[in-house]
Amino acid sequence: MAGELTLLPDDLAAPSGLEIVRVENEESLRKWIHVASTGFGVPQEFGGAWYDFFEAAVFNAPFQNYLALLSGQPVATSQLFTSAGVAGIYNVTCLPNARNQGIGASIARAPMMDARAMGYRIGILQASELGYRVYRRLGFQDYGKLSVYLWENEG
Repeated sequence: MAGELTLLPDDLAAPSGLEIVRVENEESLRKWIHVASTGFGVPQEFGGAWYDFFEAAVFNAPFQNYLALLSGQPVATSQLFTSAGVAGIYNVTCLPNARNQGIGASIARAPMMDARAMGYRIGILQASELGYRVYRRLGFQDYGKLSVYLWENEG
């Protein structure tokens, strides 16, 4: 999906007590990984590998990670990656108990607004079934489909 960042809605309803912060240190990255792992259904034992993978990148441009806090508790994640003149939005997820409250739209919109402030006009992303309607409401349009195949060894 892709969308014109200048057309993002400026008045997005969000729950009271929602704060979106940038991931800027080890503590907030560990919280980001826990929420992302839970939201995507990744077993917690892979948290260390996720940390090693993301720690090398997220504190350096062109990456920026975002963490949504609801009443101080981490509940959602997103990530911005800028390259080739576009803003890529990745790793958008909410904890299951935080879904359907407007948090997903808010955490997805945060990196888009930052990208817009940096002069980017186009945002791109891959939408899951859960996120598809959220992105459509934010003005994103379909431009193609991606099929994912997963082979699992039964042995």
